[in-house]
Amino acid sequence: MMLKYFFISLLMIFSVTPSYAFWGPDCNSAYDCMNKGSQQQWADKAAEFYAEACDEYDYAEGCFATGYNYNQIRKYSKALKYFSKGCKMNHPASCEFKALLSH
Repeated sequence: MMLKYFFISLLMIFSVTPSYAFWGPDCNSAYDCMNKGSQQQWADKAAEFYAEACDEYDYAEGCFATGYNYNQIRKYSKALKYFSKGCKMNHPASCEFKALLSH
């Protein structure tokens, strides 16, 4: 009987929770990641999609967006990491935010 309730609760978790909560964002391109990130309600969830655009597709705007979202939720070391990566890709706004966080 207990096993039955376990499987029912497991089924409820997987049917309600988006797949990226378990396996990370699933994007087909940098544009897809940016689009999915912009649809997220929470900055940390949006940052996951933007980080994939940055890390997997080397998209400088994704690095900036990731850094910006981490900065918004006061995860400054992660923000600095992504601003630095965007700056290395010659993204001007990333360089400006990197300079602000570095001081």
